[in-house]
Amino acid sequence: IDQFEEAFGATDVDRFASRLVDLVLDAALDVHLVIVVRADQFGRLATTPPLADLADDATVLVGAPTDDELRRIVEIPARRTGCSVEPSLVEAIIADVGDHDAALPLVSAALADVWRQRTDDVLTREQYDSLGGIATAVERLGDEAIGQVGADAVRSLLLRLVDVTDDGAWVRRRVPVDEIPIGLSTALDALVAARLVQRTDEVVDVVHEVVFHAWARLVEWLEQARADLVNARALRTAARAWDASGRGDDDLLRGMRLAAAADHLGRHPDEA
Repeated sequence: IDQFEEAFGATDVDRFASRLVDLVLDAALDVHLVIVVRADQFGRLATTPPLADLADDATVLVGAPTDDELRRIVEIPARRTGCSVEPSLVEAIIADVGDHDAALPLVSAALADVWRQRTDDVLTREQYDSLGGIATAVERLGDEAIGQVGADAVRSLLLRLVDVTDDGAWVRRRVPVDEIPIGLSTALDALVAARLVQRTDEVVDVVHEVVFHAWARLVEWLEQARADLVNARALRTAARAWDASGRGDDDLLRGMRLAAAADHLGRHPDEA
């Protein structure tokens, strides 16, 4: 059962877990159960004691895949269906993923698009590129999340999860979970389910920088909010410097910088 963490939100999860355990322990059925849980949700198994007891002696931790493992992730499922994968397609996927193992769901979505559009038993780099690769998958998943919870909530959340560098590039910003407003929890759930955002017990961030460039609507939102995001970054930098210096009066904002900060926080009181 993949993505078992989704079961934790069900009202009858205890009954479901007990039924699974009964199936596993029934020798007459010879049932083998494998559940897959994200690392940040693993602790929630403790809330389902029957499953927790089984998992205690049968847990396998799976880390980020190496390049060779990623090749197998791509090639073996295709081979089992009688298809092959062009080596150049595999190399393109490895390059797209980089060091971001959280982007694997985006690879899955992109390859599913290639699979549906294939014309023979070979999945090709040309098909992957013509369909937009990971970028197209990002846009489709993002628009589906908007369809579930609305554009305003998705926009508000994603703008909190982006930072802008000195040269104007968009980068991921890791935000403590407790800084995400309760009113955006539904949007957070939708984007996590879409695998565009990842959440641990402590922080929330976007899975891959490709999200900032591949999703046309988000690109538009970012450009519209660029000035505010630059101001927010400057305020965070100033606040950290003030805190690091012992919070002395000499390091407080004054003059035009203070006026700019007051104007920004007046328009974005939730950042105060």
